[in-house]
Order: sequence, then C-alpha cells, then structure tokens
Amino acid sequence: MSDMLGISSGAIGAYQRALTTVSNNIANVNTEGYSRQDVVLADSAPKKLASMYIGTGVMLQSIKRQYDAFAESNLRSSTSDLSSQKPMVDYAKRVMDIMGDKSIGLSSAFDDFFAAAGALSTDPASTVQRTSFLRSADGVASRFGELSSQMDLISTETRQGLASATDQVNTLTSQLALINQGLAKSPTFEGQPAELLDRRDLTLRQLSDLVRTKVAFSTNGSVTVSLGSTMTDGLVVSGIKARPIGINSAVKDKVELVLDPYGKTETLSSVSGGQIGGYQSFISQVLEPAQKNLSALAKTFANEANAIQKNGIDGYGQMGQDLFSFAPGVTPDAAAIRLALSDGMRVSTAAQFRVSEGNTNVTTTRASVKFTGTTPTAALSNTNLVNNPNKTAGVTFKVDGAAVYAPVTTLSAGVKATFYLDEAEPGQQLQVLTRDGRQLLGQALSETEKYQLLKPANGFAANATYSDAYLNKSGVDAYRGLDMFYGAKATVLYGQNFDQNGYSADPLPIPAMLESSRIGSADFSLPAGAMKLNGIDLSKFTPDTTGSNITITGLKLSNTSPNFNFRAVIGDLPPLEIPIASTDAQDVSSLAASLKTKLEPLGLTVNLLNNNQDLQIVDGRGREMSGVSLTPTTGATLSGVAFGAGAEPSFSKFSATIGGVPMQVTGLTATTPDELVSQIQAGLRSQDTKIGLNVALVAGNIEIQDSLGRSFGDVALTPSASAPDAIAGSVALSNTDSFGGNIQVTSAASQVAAWMNGSSQATIIAPSFGTVVSGNSFSQFKATIGNVGISLPLSGLSSNNISAIALEIQTQLRKLDKNSNISVISESGNLKITDAAGREFKNFELVPAAGSEASGGTVTIDNSTLSKTDVRAEVFSEIRVPVSQLQFKKPLVLNGQSITGYKTVDDLVAAINKSPAGLVASVSAGGDLVIENPQGTSIRVGSTTEGNVLNVMASTYSAQVRMVQTVRDMRVAASGIDFKKPLQINNVNFGEAAYDVPVVASSSTYTVDFGYPAQSVSAADSATLAAAINSTATMSGIEFPVGVTEPSFSSLDFMVDGKKITIGDLTATNLGDLQTQLQAGLDSADGAGAIPRLTVTLSSDNKLIFQDTTGRAIVPIGLTLTDAGKEAKASVGSVEQVMSQSYHADVVGGRLVITPLNASVADADIANAFVVKSGTNTLTPQTTVKTLDDLVKRINAKNSETGVAASIDQNGDLKLSVTDSNGTRNISIGPGKDATGKYAQNTLGIEPLDYDVKMRLQSLLADKPYKADIRLSFGSYMEGNPPVQQFGDPAELAKIGFRTGAYIEGACPDDLLLFMTGKGAANVSVGFSGEPDNVRDSLRSQSLAVKFTSADRYSIIDSKTGTELADRHYDPSVLEPVIEFEGLQLKLSHAPNVGDSYAIDGNYDGLGNNVNMLDMVDLNKKPVANGKTIANTYIDQINSVGNLAQQATITQQALTVVNDQAVAARDKVAGVNLDDEAAALIRYQQAYQACAKALQISGELFDTINQIR
Repeated sequence: MSDMLGISSGAIGAYQRALTTVSNNIANVNTEGYSRQDVVLADSAPKKLASMYIGTGVMLQSIKRQYDAFAESNLRSSTSDLSSQKPMVDYAKRVMDIMGDKSIGLSSAFDDFFAAAGALSTDPASTVQRTSFLRSADGVASRFGELSSQMDLISTETRQGLASATDQVNTLTSQLALINQGLAKSPTFEGQPAELLDRRDLTLRQLSDLVRTKVAFSTNGSVTVSLGSTMTDGLVVSGIKARPIGINSAVKDKVELVLDPYGKTETLSSVSGGQIGGYQSFISQVLEPAQKNLSALAKTFANEANAIQKNGIDGYGQMGQDLFSFAPGVTPDAAAIRLALSDGMRVSTAAQFRVSEGNTNVTTTRASVKFTGTTPTAALSNTNLVNNPNKTAGVTFKVDGAAVYAPVTTLSAGVKATFYLDEAEPGQQLQVLTRDGRQLLGQALSETEKYQLLKPANGFAANATYSDAYLNKSGVDAYRGLDMFYGAKATVLYGQNFDQNGYSADPLPIPAMLESSRIGSADFSLPAGAMKLNGIDLSKFTPDTTGSNITITGLKLSNTSPNFNFRAVIGDLPPLEIPIASTDAQDVSSLAASLKTKLEPLGLTVNLLNNNQDLQIVDGRGREMSGVSLTPTTGATLSGVAFGAGAEPSFSKFSATIGGVPMQVTGLTATTPDELVSQIQAGLRSQDTKIGLNVALVAGNIEIQDSLGRSFGDVALTPSASAPDAIAGSVALSNTDSFGGNIQVTSAASQVAAWMNGSSQATIIAPSFGTVVSGNSFSQFKATIGNVGISLPLSGLSSNNISAIALEIQTQLRKLDKNSNISVISESGNLKITDAAGREFKNFELVPAAGSEASGGTVTIDNSTLSKTDVRAEVFSEIRVPVSQLQFKKPLVLNGQSITGYKTVDDLVAAINKSPAGLVASVSAGGDLVIENPQGTSIRVGSTTEGNVLNVMASTYSAQVRMVQTVRDMRVAASGIDFKKPLQINNVNFGEAAYDVPVVASSSTYTVDFGYPAQSVSAADSATLAAAINSTATMSGIEFPVGVTEPSFSSLDFMVDGKKITIGDLTATNLGDLQTQLQAGLDSADGAGAIPRLTVTLSSDNKLIFQDTTGRAIVPIGLTLTDAGKEAKASVGSVEQVMSQSYHADVVGGRLVITPLNASVADADIANAFVVKSGTNTLTPQTTVKTLDDLVKRINAKNSETGVAASIDQNGDLKLSVTDSNGTRNISIGPGKDATGKYAQNTLGIEPLDYDVKMRLQSLLADKPYKADIRLSFGSYMEGNPPVQQFGDPAELAKIGFRTGAYIEGACPDDLLLFMTGKGAANVSVGFSGEPDNVRDSLRSQSLAVKFTSADRYSIIDSKTGTELADRHYDPSVLEPVIEFEGLQLKLSHAPNVGDSYAIDGNYDGLGNNVNMLDMVDLNKKPVANGKTIANTYIDQINSVGNLAQQATITQQALTVVNDQAVAARDKVAGVNLDDEAAALIRYQQAYQACAKALQISGELFDTINQIR
C-alpha cells in the first residue's frame, strides 16, 4: 500500500512539473528568443522483491531546452544575408529615381543645352540666342549641383544609418559580455539557466541582423564573437569583455570600420553582411561610383565644352574663355561646376582658324580647316644637350662612314637658342632647317646631303622639298624676317643711365664687343671673301712670314736731339738696353744705321720704310718681342750746389715733377755730393713705377737723367734749417721735343686685327708733270680723310718728281694729323696713300698748278673694312687672376724676367711694373690682378719647380682680338638749328668776328674800340693788332698815403695765358718805385731774356699799363695791401676792363679773328662789343654764319682744337664726327649753365651734354636698329682651275680665335631641325631661353596662304612676310585632298585648279561665324567617355544603378525564402507549437489526474484499513 502511495505522489509531482513546463511554453509562445522546453521523465529504480523487480514509479529527470546549434547558426547567417539587401534595395532605388527624374536628372538638361547650341549655330550674331545658350549651360551646371546635393543627402543618410548600426552592434556586444559573465557562474552547459541561454541566442541573432559574425561556444555556453575573417581577428566579444567598433573619420571619401576606435585601433576590412554590410555595399557599389561618375561626367562635359569654347573666337574677336569653371575648395566636381561666363558675347561661336577661298579661284572647291596639333613639352629633343653654352658642357657628334650628316636636335618653336660648334674639322658645318626643308643657317647642302637628310625619319614633312632661298639671310630677306645668324656675333648691351638732374633715364646702349680666344699662331691664310664682317667681304689674309718685327713710325728727330735709349725683350735673351748717341739720332737714317750695327749680331735686321721716315726691326727667327721702347734722354742739371760749413746735413729735401708725377725725396742726411747723389737716386727709384731714372755727379754738377724721355719740371733742392749757408744752386732742364715714335710689335693677334680693320688706300694713277717751265707742276693736294677736308700746298717743292711729292704729302699729312698713320709712297709712277687707321678716304685730287700742263691722273679709292663697318679690331694681351688665388711665397718669371721682392699684391704690382718684362700690372675694381702687355704680344709665364705666385699654368698666353663698335657720328636735325645762338664744342667757342685786316703792314691804321668807357688799340697789320687786343691791361686809381714810409702793398697777382704769377716782397712807397719793382718781378717770374716779354709802364695820368710782346692774354688780378697800407688807407685801385678778360684775337687766313672766352657769346654779341675801323671806315665781320654750309665751315675750321668734323648728310642734316683714331672722343655741346644756373640755348638746338659713344649709339640705333650687332660670318670665293665656288667654314673662323654659333634669337614660330655635316667629330653646346610656343596660339597669330602652283604642286606662304614656308607635291586624284602644316589640317572638297588659293588666318573678326558652335553641337554626338557620348554615358550610369537595384531586389526576395526556411527549421526544434503543447497538456493532465486518482484510492484504502483497525 505504501508503494502505491509513493508511486502516486511521485508521479503527481512529475506531471505537475510537466504541466508547468507546457504551460510555460504556451505562455511564451510569442516571446522573442524563447526556446521551447520539454520535461524528461524516467522510471524510478525498481525494487527487488524475492526474485522479482517491482517498479517504483516515475521521476522528473530534467527540463530540457530545445536547441539545434546548426539551425541557430543557419538562421544567423540567413538573417545577415537578408538584412544586407535592405539598404541596397531602398537606397539604390532612390538614386535611380533621382537620376532618372526629368526635373532633376541631366538628360533633359543636356537636351536643352545642345538644342540651344544648335539654335545659336543658326544665328551666331544673335545676342538673344547667345543669352539663351548661356541659360541652358547654366541649367546643366545647376542640374549637376542638384544631383550632387541629392547624392550628398543619401550619403548623409546612409552614413548615419551605418553609424547607428555600429552603435547597436556595440550595445549588443556589451550585452553579450554581460551574458557571458552570467554564464560563467556555471562550469557546465547543463547547469545554465534556459532564459540566459535564450537571451544569448537572441542577442546573437540580433547581432547577425546588423553584421555577419563568427561565433564560438565554450563548454559552459559562453560565446566568443568575431567580425574578422577568422576567429582570432576582429574579436568584439571575448569572455566578459567587449570591444566597440566605429567608423574611421580620418579616411575621406571612403567608409572604413575600425575596432576599438578609442584604444588599440584595428581596421575591420573584412566586415560584411547585415545592415552594416548592406550600407557598405550600397556606398561602395552604388553611391560612391554614382557620385564619382557624376563628377567625372561633370569634369568631362566641362572640359569638352571648355575645349571647344577656348578653341573658338567670341563676339569680341578674342580667344574663347572657359564656359564652365569649378568653384575652388568645393567638392566633388559635380557640386563645384559653375557657369564661368555672364556675357553672351563671350560665347565662342566662331572657329579659331578661318579659311577663305581666293577671289580668283575658278573651281567650286570648298575648304575647311581645323587644328589637330600638339605643343611639345621640351625645348630640345636631344636630352644630352644641356642649357650651358660653355664648350665643356658640349656633346660630341661624329660624321663617318657613308653618312654625310649627324642629327643634333630639334629646337621647339618659340625657343630662343644659340648653338656653338667647336673643334670643327675643315668643311664641317652646323645646318639649320625647317621641317619643310627651308635651310636657314649653315652652308648650302650638296645633292648627297639633301638626299640623306630630307626624310621623315629626320623630322621632315613627308613631302618636304629643299630650298636655300633664305640661307643666312637677315632683315626683310630672312625667313619670316627673323633674327638669325651664323658665325660669331656680339650685340649691344644696355646700362643704367641718369639725366642731367640725376634722375633715372632710359638705359644707354653699350657698344657691342666681340672678343676672340687667344691667338697663338698666324701660320694660315684665308682667301678673300671667305669671311664677312657686317656683310662686308674681308680681304685675303696672308701671314707675315718674315718673322716677328717691330715697326717704329712718327719719329721726330733733329740736329738738337738728345741721346736715345732702345729697350726690348727678345725671346730668352737678356733685356736689351742700347744707348744711341745724340749724333746718331739727328735723322731716321742715322738712327737706323746705329741700331743696325748693334742689333745685327743678335740676329735682327733694321730696314727703312715710307720715304725713310719710319723704320722696322725684323727677327727672322720669329722670337717673341715685348717691352719695346725708343726714348730720348731727358733730365735736369743742378749746378752751383754748395754744402754748408757745419757737420749737419746741408739739404733736407729734393723735389721734382717727372712725366707729370710729383716726386719728393725727404729726410736727406748727406754731407757730401756723392752721398747726396746716392740718396736722391735711391729715393727717386723707390717712387718711380718704371726703371729709367739715373742720378750722377758730373763735373761737380748733379745730373738727373730719364732714359724714358719724360719731361722734367719744378726741380728743387731745399737747404736744411741747420745749414743756412748751403746753396741749392741753379736748375737747367733738358726736356726735348724729340720723339721716339709709335711702336707696333707684330703678333698673331696683331696680324689678325690689322687684317680685319684693313687700311684705306687711295692711288693716284699716272699723274703727269707736263712741260715744266718754272716752279712746281702741282699747286696743292686735296682730300677728305675721316670727314676732315684737307688742302696741302705743294708750290714750295724743291724737286719736281713723284717721289718728292710723296715725301711732301706724307710729311704734311703726318704733321697735320699729329700721328704717323698715313704713309705716301711712289710706286711705278703712281702715288699710293695709305691710312693704317682705316679712316674713310674720298675726294682725293692732285691739283695742277695754274698754267701747268700737268695732269692729276685718275684716282682709285679702296676704303678699309673699318670705315665700311664701323667695327674696330684691337689687340689686347692680359692675364686676370683673382687676388685670392695669389700665393706670395712662390716665385714668378714673366717674359723670361724674374719678378722679386713682393709680399703683398701691391708689392707684386710694383715689381712687375718695374721689371724690364714690358708688362703693366694693376688690380681691377673686381678684385683681380690684371697683367697686361701694352704692345699686344704674348705674356710668357715661366716654369719653375715650385709653380708660380699666380697659381696658373706655366705657358705662353697669347694676345687676343677685341672687336668694338665705333660710333663717330651724331646727327643734328637742320630744322632745330638757330644760327643766332652761341655754340661750344669740346670747350672750344665757335662765336667769332673776322675782319679784313692785312697781314702785311699797310699805310692804313686799323683801330679796335672796346668797352665803356671805350679802350682802343691800333696797328698797321693784323698780327700787331691781335697782340694789342690780347696783351694790354690797365690798372688805375692806385694811391699811396702821403708821408708813409712803410710799404703799402705786399704783392700783385697776375694771369698770363691762364697761369697765375705772384710778384711778392714789394717795398715801394710810390707809383714810380712800384712800376720798377713790378717790372723786375715780371722779368723774374716769366723768365725774361734779352728782351722782356712782359712790360709795365706808368702813363702820364698815373695808370699802370701792362703789355705782352708775344701776344699772350694778360689779366692783372690786383694788389694786396700790407697792414700798414690798410691802416693808412692806401688804395689798390682797379683793373680796367681788359679785352683779354673776355676775348681772344688771332690771325686766321689773313684775317683778324676775335673769339669770346665765354661760351654764351654769339657772333652778333662780338660784333656789338668791338668796333673795328680802317681809318674812319668801320669794317663789318666777314664770316657770319647764315647757312648750314657756313656752320660746317666754321666747325671744320677748328677741327684741330675740337677733334670734331662737320658735314651735311644725305638728308640735309648736320653730321658731327669725332676724328680721333678710335672714335671714342666725346662731343661736348655747350654753352652749359648760365649765371642763373639755367642751361643756355645753343646753335644746334640740342641739350648741352657730353654726347659720348653710348649716346651717339643710342641715336644711331633709333634710326638704324640693324647696327646693333657685330657679325662675323662666312662668305664664298672661287678657287681652283677651273674655278669652283668654296665657302668659309667654322674651322677657319676658329683659326682667328672666334667660335661659330648658330644664333636663333628671334624665337622662330616653326620647329627647327639641326644637323652637323662634314666628316669628322666636333663639339656642339647650346644656351637657350623660353618655353615652346603654344602651337595653336602661334598659328593663330599667323596669316598663311596655300597656292596651287601646278597640277600637282602647292606652296604655303607666310602672308605677312611673303616667305615661302613649304613647296610640296600632292596627288590630284585624291577625292578630298588634305593638307597638313604644323598641326593645321586643311581639307578640300575636291581637287582645286592651278592658280587656286586659300587664305588661313586666326579669324579675329569672326562674329557671324558658326564653325565653333557647330563643334559644340557635335559634342552631343562625340564619343568622349569610353567611346560613348555624354548623354549616353549618363544613361549608362542610370542603368548601372538600376541594374544594381534590381539585382538587390531579386536577391532580397530569394534570401527572404531562405531566411523563412531557416526560421522554420529553428522553430521546428525550438519553437512553441500550440497544438503540440495542447496535446501535451491533455496528456500530462490525464496522467496527472490518473495519478491523483491512484493517490485518492490509496488514501481511501489507508482510511479503510485504519477504520478496520
């Protein structure tokens, strides 16, 4: 019975729990995440009774949570997949709807834009259509902006959604960490609460909705969650810890998830699935591509439209500007696009190029033109050539084998460059051609060179033909009038300039200067015409094969000549110093004979030249010569010098001026004559920069001699204060008028310079003397030399023959010229006049005497290159060394002479200058030591074991040639000349009054009245009258105080010809004594001889009258009072107005000529100031300037004083020319400032300035800009038998020291091709500037003409210059011929006829032209993006988004089914089925009721049993 009760009660408990579990399942049927629970019932352990086992009932074993791990995992995966499609479906549809919307999308905007473009193309001049076009363009830009804004809005939403999803992920992972913490309380899975496990699985499913996860379960049910590709990467939940995820804001334009954004950050690159994966997929696959494609389309559309717009001409005739722009700082491009124009006239409807059919075309052929070219990026195609013109930076090119050329480079259009060819072999040339075969520089190509060169592989146009029509041409004859040159060149430079007020003025040009390299040898010859200088053929160059030589010209000798000294350094010989006695120096022949005797033993010969007036010393061995001089000996003699009686030094100082240089020897301690001589010599030599002074004691006199012939003055020996009885003696100067001549030493450089300058030569052919009755057959010789007219009298000749005439003309010309440049010789009965200075010869004439039967012969003139080119070649020889480079401890040998005694640069300069090496040293302003050889020969730096102080290579440094522009002339407009105004040129006044006063005394008395009150002088001839005017002065009003016995005046100051004389120590107390003392003082101060030159007399009216017997201008300055005179109130009187204070009188051409000392005095002022009478008749001036011819004569009459000659040029203007040999003298125009400080006016009507070479050059270039260069180029000549034309070449130019350059300085609008021709190797270097031209813009600036010259030929002409740019063949059978030139493509509708022409220009006035707008219309059809049009590209973008949206929708539908299946599979296991639960409820209820009944029965049984008991 007890068993029944136990079994019943146990069963009731079990089924009660079962009913509770089923009730719980039913209750949680709608609880999210709830997993169904089932009870597990088991029979209790049976009990053994005897041999049987009796059951003991049922027990509740456990309540089991229904869970399928696979189904749960599958559900999570399907949930992630399904969730990932929702953002793609929702947002992709929105993007597609936005892009395809008619009011927002671009398709309608593009349609409107191209429709407006089409309308404008039909009426390009319409401002209405232009405005409409701009509105449509603005509509496109606005649509792009609207679309971009909508895209940005979607981007913002999706990024917000993504951010929200990441926040949810972080919340769920945190919850999972807490769940893990709860699960950690039980070590086994079975011990875990079902509710906690349900919460875990629900959280994992929620997490999978957001992102795909990888999950690992531990034995107790806790989870580890990863978002990475493996379980070890991207852990977000691990145990009880959770790591947050976030969006990396540092990465722009991309969505990047990171793990632990605020800690140890990791990139979550493999995150996918769920909402987060969906957002990422949408952003990366739809949104970002759509935005990028939209911006790319905006960029493409804007660029294409802008390219067309800028390729055209707007309504103002200007180049088109961008139609669209992008706002700076705005992204993306779709949002930044803006309409860039607001003015409809700025719309470019017209094409940049226009083609017009010729008016005379006979065919209906139509032409169209477009630009298809590109602009090169590099200046040179050969990258080996660098921008450095130095030879060391050059590249070697070689021509060998069968090739006749080597390609050098292509020079891009618009780049200026100079290419240099160095180390060229004979015959090698640089050749410069255009792509169409026009040769611009170099030498004309041979047939072989043409054949090999003119090929497309060398850069030429396919149908190029050769032409040398523009070869080496300049000016208007050049290719397109460009500035190109082949040869050696220098151009003017410009320096800073200031006006007369000190303000900055226009820069002044500095004359061009072209310097050669060192010329060490002249052992070559050049044919006449091989070289040209400024377009003038140079004569044949023949080297001097006689050896080195010295030419001495212009010697001035007489029977009073002193001793001479000849010095020279010849090769390695010791320095020569040859004394020549005065008896051998009285004429050139004697001097030559003396030198010959002493030089012949040394291997030198001496010859006479040019009518025995010049001499030449020749060294047949060709040794170097330097330091050559031939100088008279000058000096001073001190006689009567006496020493004092005491033992102290008698003299303290010796002083003298030698060669214009003051020298003093102080601190003398000599007590004997020998000591004095020694100390004076040592002191003078220490101060002198040259070795030439010698002091000696001769016959008791001290003689100082200078073998260099310098003048002496102011020689004085000063007694010391301690020897009052010492006598300084008297001084006798031995200066001389003798002259050792001009010395020229030949060198290779001097030969080249002389050849380049040339000499002017006039030949009077076959003059005849006729029958000489008496006197000479010729009366005078006339010529114009360097713009100076010359007339030489020949009537006084002693011999009537051609040699005598030659000698006379030479003598007179040299005297007049003051140099020895001109030589005249008789040669085969002809007179040959040569000017080594190269001045222009003209108007030569040998004039027969009156009544003579003589004939002046015929005259031929060959002027020098110098006179034709105004380019002077000069020799210079120098070494320049930075002072910082000097090493003073090292020795120095120059020209074979050891230089010693230096520790500083100043010491070194002094030592070089004193040495007999013939060199001059100085330190330049730039800090260089400059060593020059003034005679233009080499400087030899000797070799020593220690090197040299200069730290340069021991070598012979040959001389160089410097070519300099000579600008002698300045032009004065005749219209500005006013003959009434004064004039001064180079401080010489041109105002004058000339009167006919006879040279020979006449019976008439001539009187000149001057001043107020009037002063008068009288004489019977002009010379006496002039002297009286110049040399009379009066002082009046001198008063001595009565009764005073002390002197009233201490001194009188007096001016004689501008030199001040002071007569001191006056002791007179009356006028008579004063006159006597003044006369004595004047005699002493002026060096009076037997007849005093200065006299002073006392007139009856107590005036002191001063006169000069030699006609010098005298002006008393005044007396100086003594203190006693001041106290007694003595009167110094006054100097009456003196004629010589303001005027000077001369006898010129037999007339009395009065000129002013004040430059502001004009002719009329002089005539008013003087009254000249003959008896009682007043004379009138005879040389008044009234015409330009008068002015020319006036100026030329004073040429010897001013160095300026005048002439009238071909335009009738006045031309002033300097006559100095180098043409560098200033032309100083005056008068300058007047008494008020204002600049006075002058005859010429120009500013009173010093017109130097720069200012004259500036004026020249204003009229003749082509004179800005020195150009040494190549010419041609005939050679051989039969004669063959030959050309000068760079190898020959290098022989005379110049580099050959191809100067392309005009920025050619064509690409140029450079080649080297001629066998051998040579070096090419280049200097260039500028960038390659924009080819399109360059072509637009040109005007071209295409002319069909024959049935199969056409030419392309530059219409501006007439240059033929191309001459080509074409095939007339082609239906639509196409002509291409420099990127222009001219298309013809069919073949034209002969004579047809087409003009191409930049269409600068194309307002009504619609070609460019038609291109804009065609843009709608143009494939611009991956072979598709803009509109189709946009439609493709819409379709692409639509496809993705459709795919996402389909995928979503499929994944929904999968997910539903996964849910069903999970629910099948863990879900609550009410039917099943109801059945279980009934089953468990019945079992429960049955057990209860059994329990009731067992109770009743118990009760019954109890009752029985």
